[in-house]
Amino acid sequence: WMYVVLDYLRRSKLDKASALLDDDLEAMKRLIAAMMQEVRRHVKATTRTPGGPSASKSLTGLSLGDCDDAERRLQNALNVAQGLTLKVHSGTTEELARYAHRICGDVEAREAREAAGGGGDGPQQPCA
Repeated sequence: WMYVVLDYLRRSKLDKASALLDDDLEAMKRLIAAMMQEVRRHVKATTRTPGGPSASKSLTGLSLGDCDDAERRLQNALNVAQGLTLKVHSGTTEELARYAHRICGDVEAREAREAAGGGGDGPQQPCA
């Protein structure tokens, strides 16, 4: 989602779609909440406790602690999306295009360094 928004910003074409960003954020919040609720329900329903409560793992290998960690990570991603949306609502088309070029340029430069050096966090999606 963020790559799509950044691509629109780079091309200065977000003016028509910017009104939809708030709806997108609400949809993401609802999706994350529903997904985490379902995962927690599944983990609780399939949890076995062979060594007592401290050793509780679900049949899928997930614990409620894993759910907490995943929810925290998803919330962090949502916070970044909210920040990007605020930036879109407060910036001019030219400022936003420069901002997107800076971000995507950083991603592309990092990918080039990783390709040359063979290191990094794994493949990243390009902004372009």
